[in-house]
Amino acid sequence: MQNSLKYLILICLLSLVGKFSLGQVIADFKDISIFLGDKQKSKSNVVDFIRTNSGELLCIQNENSISGIFTRYNSKYKFGFINGYSLPKTQSVTFYGNGKKSSLTHYTVLGNNILGLTAQSNMLNKESEIFYHFINPNAQGNSNHGYSLHENFFYNQEIDISQLTLMSSDDKKAASLIYVKESLPNDYSSIKYLNFKDDTSLPQGGELIYPFVTKDYEFLDFYTQNENTQFIVAGHFINNQPRNNFMIQEPFFHSLSIGKIENQELTYELIDGKGNFFTEVGLYKDGEGIIVSGLYSPFVDGDITGVFTIKVNKKGELINEKFSAFSDDLATSITGLNTSFMDDQYTIRNEYKGFDILQFEPAEDGYIGIAEFNALEYRYSGTDVPGASNSIDSYFWSNDVLVFKLDTLGELKWNVLTPKYQRSINDGGYYLSTTYYISNDKVHLFFNDNLLNYDEFGNYNKNGDDPLATQFSSGKNTIGHVSINKENGAFARKSTIGKEESDLLFTPQLSSQFTETKKLKIYARSGKRYRLGSINFR
Repeated sequence: MQNSLKYLILICLLSLVGKFSLGQVIADFKDISIFLGDKQKSKSNVVDFIRTNSGELLCIQNENSISGIFTRYNSKYKFGFINGYSLPKTQSVTFYGNGKKSSLTHYTVLGNNILGLTAQSNMLNKESEIFYHFINPNAQGNSNHGYSLHENFFYNQEIDISQLTLMSSDDKKAASLIYVKESLPNDYSSIKYLNFKDDTSLPQGGELIYPFVTKDYEFLDFYTQNENTQFIVAGHFINNQPRNNFMIQEPFFHSLSIGKIENQELTYELIDGKGNFFTEVGLYKDGEGIIVSGLYSPFVDGDITGVFTIKVNKKGELINEKFSAFSDDLATSITGLNTSFMDDQYTIRNEYKGFDILQFEPAEDGYIGIAEFNALEYRYSGTDVPGASNSIDSYFWSNDVLVFKLDTLGELKWNVLTPKYQRSINDGGYYLSTTYYISNDKVHLFFNDNLLNYDEFGNYNKNGDDPLATQFSSGKNTIGHVSINKENGAFARKSTIGKEESDLLFTPQLSSQFTETKKLKIYARSGKRYRLGSINFR
């Protein structure tokens, strides 16, 4: 009897150990190991994973509110830190005082806290009042009082939420809120801004007029350097170029203005494309200065043919600019990719198609960039005669991935195009796209793929041919892994695990790299079941 009791206790202890395990090795490969925690249940949807000032991983979840279904903003957000391989079990954030019963619209990290914007509105009142809040994920409660944005911006009329941008500095010690007030096409735009420090003190603000006629340009990116300094970049159209031409899927600009805001003063540099047109423009930290980078084309609506870099120093002064063409074979592949994505009789319109920059960062002897071809297409449902059905489907595409390396002067050292073919319908592209991990010597890419694109040893077998479309069923799904040598661009592509091993689907867009511990945190989900895990690098 005693032996039976001891055996029963041992079984219970082993069950508890399994339940609270820190993760298990699902697969072990030459240069990586994949860990996944136990399968668990959650009613909330994971929106994002972001790093705080101290390096902790903060999970943002939301849960649609039935009671808020008749208000303009009806999502309830939860903030909590990841500890181990489980999602944090936190309550939806609630706002008090000014901003009571408002809904979160924007957020960013400020120190180890969250700086959030909320809107207070209902269906009977079209105007929204906007508040900002300092949210402590460790002490959500009566501390989340709001401060009126109208009082800071001194506007009596409604603030257009779509014109608000909230962003953190790279070190998370500062954040900026920028509002571009709508103006008439031939007027000049007013820019209001608030700068925050991580001590949650009240922000300092200012206002300036951008010195170009509104109809001639579009703001493309903002960058917060510290609590006193921001950089902005705007793209300028050619004369009489229509701003919303449905034939031009992504805006192209003949020149860029790069501005620096410091102590309520604006200085800027105007950069001409010299016959090239800029697209996918972004601002990035480069030592004490800033680098503006993106893609370019020789035609206003043509295929991209290369990458550009523009360096400015900490004073906002131009140092260097460079246009570097991609290799001939890669340029031919890009042309073929766009040609194959032509409209057919079932297409209503392409909302967007083109390469998106996923990452651009300094390397030891230059810069690494990653771009991906994405598209959103609206099509008639079914295969009947176009127009006969009132139902319209949204098709999400995520295809080839482009990785390139530049030297310190912006000259191309190598480029690699990884072919993939992903499509989903009416789901927001939740399981599409690519995540990455950049180590000292390699660039690693991970994405959902088709197991039939690989042989029995896991080697990619479609070299020279178009890959088969990504599958999401247990029998054919796999996570593709591409590793690229940062020195010379040599690459290898292998299959790893799939839905059959994990019992869930990998979500590349919800990943976060921890280079200090050589890990890529990953998330898999199907229905209400999820698993947290990591890819460990050797």
